[in-house]
Amino acid sequence: MKDSMIEAHLPLGSQPALREKYLNSHNSVRFGRILEDLDCLGVLICYSHTWNKELKRSPLSIVTALVDKIGIAS
Repeated sequence: MKDSMIEAHLPLGSQPALREKYLNSHNSVRFGRILEDLDCLGVLICYSHTWNKELKRSPLSIVTALVDKIGIAS
């Protein structure tokens, strides 16, 4: 599984347009948006982990992912 690891950074401090997508009207983090992105990222990781070169695709239908840890740095 190490071969399909992906790390993503959201530069919310330095990109105001991106930050706007992740903050609610109280300037708090929209965790729903983060969880939505994590779901998409999980599918991408699973897809890359199960990629079949001969088929040029993953032979699996990917429906969900598991998140072990969520860390938020200030």
